[in-house]
Amino acid sequence: MDMAKVTSKGQITIPISIRKRLQINEGDKLLFIDRPNGVLMVNPEMLSSEEKQSLSSEISSITDAANQLTDASLNEQDANANTSQTSSAGGGFDVAAALNEIRSIGRSSG
Repeated sequence: MDMAKVTSKGQITIPISIRKRLQINEGDKLLFIDRPNGVLMVNPEMLSSEEKQSLSSEISSITDAANQLTDASLNEQDANANTSQTSSAGGGFDVAAALNEIRSIGRSSG
């Protein structure tokens, strides 16, 4: 297990064993993927085309779910502004289901 200390500028030095294993060189760009239990760091140059496609699909799904959550929140705010009555019935957007979907995407690919 390797550890790195964060500087005041938010920088870290990637341990040499990790740099060698991931073939990270000066000037390379790395991809950081936020996960529920941490952050995944990837050297995109080492990904196969299938892995890149899978990652692209996952990011797209998460973005779509986040946009739906935002749209639902805005719609709810509009509804609350237009009426003081609320109803638990109806076919509205299920925020809990959307959050569970986002979590399951992270678990299935991580």
